[in-house]
Amino acid sequence: MTRAEAAEAIIGADGLIHGVVLRDLETGRTHHVQSHVVINAAGVWVDRVREAFSLSGQHLRPSRGSHLVLHGATLPLKAAVPNPAPGDGRPEGRGRNSFAAASKGRVGAPPCQGRSPRSVVAR
Repeated sequence: MTRAEAAEAIIGADGLIHGVVLRDLETGRTHHVQSHVVINAAGVWVDRVREAFSLSGQHLRPSRGSHLVLHGATLPLKAAVPNPAPGDGRPEGRGRNSFAAASKGRVGAPPCQGRSPRSVVAR
C-alpha cells in the first residue's frame, strides 16, 4: 500500500510485533495488516519509527551517503565485498561497515576514509 503510514503496532501475546495498523494518507481509513515478519525499512527515519512504537535497538548514525564509482576493471568484483572498519568509537566495539558492489561494468564503493585505495583493495 502506498501513501500510507504505520499508525500503530499490532503486538501479539508473546510481546512481538505481528503486524501494523496502516493509515491511508489520502482517505484517512485504517487497515490492519498482520505478518509473520515486520521490517522497519524507513531508511534514515528508522529511529523515528522505532521510537514511535517504543522499540529498543541501536540508533542509526546517518552519513552523507558519499561513494565512489569506479570502472569495473579498476576493482574487478564478482560479488559484494564487505569492508568493516572497527574502532570508530561506536559502543560495543562496533565500527562502520561498508561494502563495494559491482553493477553494469562499474563498482560502487565508499570513500577510503584516510586509507589509500591500495590498502582497501589489498584487504
